[in-house]
Amino acid sequence: MMNIRQPKTLKLTARELLSRASQLRQILLVYCGIVLASCLVTTGLGQGLGSLISRSGGLGNLGTRSMLSTFQTLLPIAHTLVLLVLDLGLLAAMLRISRGQFTSPQTLRTGLARLFPLLLLTLLQIPIYLALGVAAMYAAMMLFFLTPLSNGAMELLTPIVTAGASSQQVMNMLLTDDAFLASFLQAIIPMYIIVLVLLLGLMIPVSYRLGMAKLVILEDPRAGAFRAMSASFRMTRRNCMAFFKLDLSFWWYYLLNLLVGVLSMLDSFLPMSESAGWMLYGMSLLVQLLVYYFLRPRVEVSRCLIYNAIRPKPQSTGQAIGNIFQM
Repeated sequence: MMNIRQPKTLKLTARELLSRASQLRQILLVYCGIVLASCLVTTGLGQGLGSLISRSGGLGNLGTRSMLSTFQTLLPIAHTLVLLVLDLGLLAAMLRISRGQFTSPQTLRTGLARLFPLLLLTLLQIPIYLALGVAAMYAAMMLFFLTPLSNGAMELLTPIVTAGASSQQVMNMLLTDDAFLASFLQAIIPMYIIVLVLLLGLMIPVSYRLGMAKLVILEDPRAGAFRAMSASFRMTRRNCMAFFKLDLSFWWYYLLNLLVGVLSMLDSFLPMSESAGWMLYGMSLLVQLLVYYFLRPRVEVSRCLIYNAIRPKPQSTGQAIGNIFQM
């Protein structure tokens, strides 16, 4: 039996399985092509709608601008939905490859077949992470203001409050006085660090505990979001460290994804021309597709190998688990 706590063994096995997947290249080309098309269509339509909105001035065109703005708002949501469905289809293909089964580009349609439980699973996870974020923020504020770390902020606020300023007046100072705002933000840097540490400490374990829910949905079309989350919690109870060690061995993959994300947002923080912004966007998109094509399969198949080892064994009677997406 494979030792799931040895990343090297998992990665070597994944590489061997991927080398035997005859249609892997076609699957990845279709996947990257759809991602590229969705990005280009979303960006192009967004720019076109923005141009139409800017030209639809006057009270007479208020309804038109409202309709165009609604469509513009819905575009990123539609793009995110496409990526969710497509990612689940790619995960189905990687799961089949991890079991040495035949797979083809048709397997990418599996995400569409599991659309409803996938959406419900995503919607259920959002409030979980929001609650963790609120808890981390509240705990960080308590730790910050009840320790000497807050001395710098208190030195700024105490003279103002002592002079009789209300909380609303303090807020107005933060909004109107750039120098005061800059000093205050610098003083609360320790609180940002505490928030980040607490967020990582809370969200990373939870993300690992929920990480197998999508695979449960793939295997059993009758499994709803609640059942998938429950099954994921049970499977990862004593196996989170195996996933963590594997992900740690793929640090370069996650670092590249982080760098791509930073690259795609640079134009929002740095002054640059419109043409430079478009070049930056195109470069980040190209690098992301290259990461998906050359690196992601090995990561996904390696994780699927752990899942195969820890999942509940299918019953000997009835339809075999996994046949529902056998393509």
